[in-house]
Amino acid sequence: MLQYAQTSRYTVRNQAMWKFSLRNNFTFSSTFGGTLYAYYEPESRMLDALWKPVAQINGSLYKTFLDDRVELRLDFTIWRHGRRTIIETPVYMQSVWNRTKETRAELTLTWNFSGGKKVNVRRNANSIQEYKQITDQR
Repeated sequence: MLQYAQTSRYTVRNQAMWKFSLRNNFTFSSTFGGTLYAYYEPESRMLDALWKPVAQINGSLYKTFLDDRVELRLDFTIWRHGRRTIIETPVYMQSVWNRTKETRAELTLTWNFSGGKKVNVRRNANSIQEYKQITDQR
């Protein structure tokens, strides 16, 4: 947040940029769950730049198998509104608009494995320290 700035051309006061996000994690069973995420950034201005609102909604679903060694995951973006940036000075004007529609789905299969012999390590700790009680004799 920019509280105050002064240049030879102008004075800027009380400019803030806000961002809002919401994340919900769902557990339907011990092997099945998901996430829903929403993000919104309202219009904001900083010196010569004007940033138009940007927002997106995405999520994921997962299911594990074989004692959590195999995971099937679906990641998706439901909706996204790209940013438009406008920079305007007395001698220059620029407008950039990210119009990429990022509706997508991604399916991932992950297999976690281990190899080799399972080794059980047993530790028996024997103390080698001795404690002597010191008493005050008066």
